[in-house]
Amino acid sequence: MKKLRLWLRKIVKTKTFHICIILLIIAALIYVAYYKISLYDVEGEKEMPFEVSKIDLISSVAGESSVNQVQNEQNQPVNVWDVNISQNNDFYIYIEKNENYKSRKQQAIESVTIENFSIERVSSKGQEKIYKPDSESEKELFRNIETNETRKIEYLGSPKSDVKKMQMSNQGDLIYFRYTNKDIEKYTPTEEELDYSQLLQKIQVNEEDLQAKIKFDMTIKLISGTSFNTTVETKVPASGVVKQGTATEQIINKNQLIFKRN
Repeated sequence: MKKLRLWLRKIVKTKTFHICIILLIIAALIYVAYYKISLYDVEGEKEMPFEVSKIDLISSVAGESSVNQVQNEQNQPVNVWDVNISQNNDFYIYIEKNENYKSRKQQAIESVTIENFSIERVSSKGQEKIYKPDSESEKELFRNIETNETRKIEYLGSPKSDVKKMQMSNQGDLIYFRYTNKDIEKYTPTEEELDYSQLLQKIQVNEEDLQAKIKFDMTIKLISGTSFNTTVETKVPASGVVKQGTATEQIINKNQLIFKRN
């Protein structure tokens, strides 16, 4: 036993032993750092001052009427009423203050940006369009017009919310954008009264033809300069839009989003 103690003392005093201990400490630190990085990649930020509580999707069918002049059987010009059919998908993103966030400093949102859209469609029918809320109409939140087309949507934080000016409350708010499959097909009505909610059925389009996978990046920037980024990926349209004309569903909850610091 005495010899063992003497041997251990001798080993402890050697340079090799000290190097081994240092290497073990370094290995342990690397392991802990790797574990924390891996955990962050999976779980992201745990304590954010603001969070996306949910994203709702409202899908609907829309028709834009136009009158075209054609020749009848007697080679006489007649007016024909056509309807250009589109399918809208309105995203409602709820950003709320995190009541569990603990900080002495009052936090506020400087901006929320939605960009880097990637859309994979099942069918080639129609044209993919991204629209911001309309700034002029008092009755409509969206209008599918060229001036509202965009591939980057930015809301600026403000003491008061004003969607027409692309301003949101800097303490959390509801923000919007629209993805549209525009001009899927033309329909020439023969009935005296047209039910617009049935337009997709009239042209015999099913929901599989309308399906698309949409992906985009969302960044919440605070006035402190800190930014949090996430990638949202979901499918459109909401189930039932072909039969009902309008359908709503919650597509994302806060547990599905992983935010990371930029």
